[in-house]
Amino acid sequence: MKRFFLIVFLLLNTNWVWADGPQKSPPSQPQPQEQDFVYNDHGKRDPFWSLVNSKGAMINYDNDILISDMILEGIIVGTDGKNLAIINNIIVKPNDKVGLFVVEEIESDKVLLRKEQESFVLKIKKEE
Repeated sequence: MKRFFLIVFLLLNTNWVWADGPQKSPPSQPQPQEQDFVYNDHGKRDPFWSLVNSKGAMINYDNDILISDMILEGIIVGTDGKNLAIINNIIVKPNDKVGLFVVEEIESDKVLLRKEQESFVLKIKKEE
């Protein structure tokens, strides 16, 4: 009797099923194809770029900003002439720097910038 229970126990704990024979593993799922990832920086510095060079000095990526790259997105007119502007998703006030440009003045319809001895005017583009 002990042998009978031992044989039944062994048969139940194996991968054999009387009606189907050995159990088959499920078919493998198809692997998804790898796609190249393209990072969208949304106009900001890529977070994977190094912040310092090999000598430990800070790298400034803002040096390459041209006046044609700047977009005046909005102006906030405050009390007592304390106006703010939004340039390339950055809120600036007078004397702030945007790349190598210094914000000279913020008026209700334009922003005056200075780069060394040159002056530039940014205006909000109106939708037509």
